[in-house]
Amino acid sequence: MDSRQISIVQDSFKSIPAPVIRKIPRVILDSMFAICPETKSLFCKDTRQERKQILKSMIYIIEHLRDASAVGPYIKTIAVNLKSKNVQKKDYLIFGRALIIAISSAMGDDFKPVVKQAWISAYETISDIMNQEANK
Repeated sequence: MDSRQISIVQDSFKSIPAPVIRKIPRVILDSMFAICPETKSLFCKDTRQERKQILKSMIYIIEHLRDASAVGPYIKTIAVNLKSKNVQKKDYLIFGRALIIAISSAMGDDFKPVVKQAWISAYETISDIMNQEANK
């Protein structure tokens, strides 16, 4: 993920209206469950609290993408927590697909190929770090 891609991710996220941003975690989880119903077992039956945590984490990570000293420890902590819930590498891949679906849905026609690639690159970078931390 390069500096230009970071800017694209941050700017595209800022362009999404707040009411739509608040819906992104639900779209992510609905998409995950549609892609792989087995992922439901990773979550509580009532996902409200987890959706809040997903949104909080997304906002923090996106705002701090340029600050490795802030975002690195933050995502490593998430990875350790997810490991305790038995989240596997395949689950990160499913979440990544669901994230792209959610951002695409939120942005509509503004989700151009360059924007999609920036989001994919950002998520791959983050999930690689999380997988490395989870496998320690």
